[in-house]
Amino acid sequence: MRKIAYYPVPYFLIFFITSFLLTYFPFGTTAKVLLFLAGFIVPLLFAFWFHPLEENDQAQQGMFSDVPLWLFVLIGGLALGLRFWGLDPVHVWPSGDDSMVGLTILDWVRNGKWRFFNGLAQLPPLTYGLGVLFYRITRSAFLSVFLPSAILSLVAIPLGYWASRQFFSRSFSLLVAAVLSFSYWPLFMGRLFAPPVLLFVWELVVLYIYGRYLRASGGGRGLGWSILLGLATGFGSFTFTPWVVMAAVVVFAVLKQTWSRQRHRETAGFLLALGVALGPFLFSVFHEGYGQHILSVGAWKEVGDAQVRFSSFADYWLILFGSATNLGAYAPVGGGILNPFASAFFFLGVIEAFRCPRRAATRWFFLIFPVLLAPGFLSKDVEAFRIIPILPLLILGVCVGLESLFRYLPMNKALWISALFMVFSFLVDIDRLMPFCWRISDQPEKLAVIGKSPEKYRAYQVLDELHEKWGNGLIFDDFVPEYVDATLPFATYDFNSLWNPDQPFSTARWAAIFIPADYWPFLAKRFPQTRWVRLSSQESGSYSGYLLGFFPIPADELKHFEAWREVYRFFMEINVHIIEDRDGESKRPVLEKMIQVYPSFPQDPYLQACYLTKLIFYYSGEKTFRPEDLWNQCSSYAPIFDACSQKAYPSPIVDEKLGLVYALDGQYKKSMAYFDLALKMIPGNPSVLNDLKALAELQKKPF
Repeated sequence: MRKIAYYPVPYFLIFFITSFLLTYFPFGTTAKVLLFLAGFIVPLLFAFWFHPLEENDQAQQGMFSDVPLWLFVLIGGLALGLRFWGLDPVHVWPSGDDSMVGLTILDWVRNGKWRFFNGLAQLPPLTYGLGVLFYRITRSAFLSVFLPSAILSLVAIPLGYWASRQFFSRSFSLLVAAVLSFSYWPLFMGRLFAPPVLLFVWELVVLYIYGRYLRASGGGRGLGWSILLGLATGFGSFTFTPWVVMAAVVVFAVLKQTWSRQRHRETAGFLLALGVALGPFLFSVFHEGYGQHILSVGAWKEVGDAQVRFSSFADYWLILFGSATNLGAYAPVGGGILNPFASAFFFLGVIEAFRCPRRAATRWFFLIFPVLLAPGFLSKDVEAFRIIPILPLLILGVCVGLESLFRYLPMNKALWISALFMVFSFLVDIDRLMPFCWRISDQPEKLAVIGKSPEKYRAYQVLDELHEKWGNGLIFDDFVPEYVDATLPFATYDFNSLWNPDQPFSTARWAAIFIPADYWPFLAKRFPQTRWVRLSSQESGSYSGYLLGFFPIPADELKHFEAWREVYRFFMEINVHIIEDRDGESKRPVLEKMIQVYPSFPQDPYLQACYLTKLIFYYSGEKTFRPEDLWNQCSSYAPIFDACSQKAYPSPIVDEKLGLVYALDGQYKKSMAYFDLALKMIPGNPSVLNDLKALAELQKKPF
């Protein structure tokens, strides 16, 4: 093998340009894969063959030994400020997932019930339990969701330092802490409330305990640390679904460490503690059932589509170092988990690993990396947080690459080079974070880019001002909107007297109604004193978009809204019930409950229209996902649909959805009649015209 002197700068430039192109240029999947191979893999193979490690190639030690105290204080203050600045709805508007988690938390608080597996994805309970704890401390629905995330994001910094310190030098561990302080994903996780945040922090805890265990193994304290490691590994089942891959790595590592060295007491202690910690999870699997969501998102669902599988597999590589073709939920607005600067340093770190193939750490790195990506590779689609277990390895690679550059620089310049990297990398990441936080108050339209509702955000701004002026009110904010975006009822819970027991109904002095624009003609006549605010960008008079109306309520007129209060509570109960349903679970109980309640439903045209919209939404969802169910025939529900539609305020939304329901059930004449009604209200409505095309196809080939 011919040896060529190794110098990292050319490689850094190649890796940076490659990641930059992957991040900011809209290539297709095939082109991105080819660029990935040419810009990352080929240089790595070249380095492996032509740059064997020299004997004097060793990382500098004590690189940050002379860092002044004021710099530590400055970095700590910035890390703290970035996580807690603007922690309110004006800057951080919840996503649909945040609100669904929030509704479950509020349901636990209100009814004192809980379950181990929660929601569509059967998520573990620790996220919800933390939310309940913080709600009881703060009495704020919003803080119960976002305060734990900010704290966990901050706690990850010292945890990352101490976990790294078990394996690496103080200098290197400080570098790890700095990357955790200012890089995109650790900051981003502090601005949302989702189980992956817990999973990342749990990984750092496990790595710290594993490091302490390795140091004590074989000594008097080895048994104690092995038991603690078993408990920590098993309790990962309370965090997030991909915990199992990290747990598998830890189990394999411990068994290899103890069994080969005849340390059977440590093996027994670890396995016994692991079994105890897994007890609640296994008990719940037996009693609640588990695995429906995993089966529904598995790669085997689309095993026959090779192109889809290739694209999904490739995207889980590309999402680490650039923009994947289909980023799915929680995707960075620009770039991948690592920005181009961080990606370049990560691959410098991989070169270091390639040049030292006999080191145990290198072998473990290349063994663990694909294992931690397994939840993504085994999925049929792309979801960034399914591969969150890989984040510690990514950060490790970045720091190894950055440190590898220092050995070619004078010692006194190493600190400044690392500082420049942090500044440039942070500027790139902060720009990617802005749509999630800092620019929201000035540019709410950016919410649509990340899948959040600008209309509901604008409505909250108005409602918050009303709350500041007049106290708690009656906020009818979720009569018609679907349960998947409950951000407005969640964010206004603290001052909504309709269902917050801490805000008595009798003290409300104002009301607000959030409605689709097509209900405005009816409600404007019914509440002539109402002031209306258009929340969407459509011109006045359009049937599309949303409106918010608000008006004062004299104390003696509150009784007129008692029926509306009961309907609101019923709808929120239905929403929570749907949120708790696991993937693939039948909505029959919800439909039957709504049908049972209907005879006592107020004979109010607006409420009837809201009821029918929700009923059709749940019904059509059932038909879409489980069309083979014989019980779910439209003929059994048609009398309710027809009776309700006759009493309801005419709405193009209702008519269009009724047309869809009857089309799915093969009742094409009725379907056409409702589509015609919808077109009379909005001539040329493109949505209805598309439905008519689909109806024509159904008539040719009904399913």
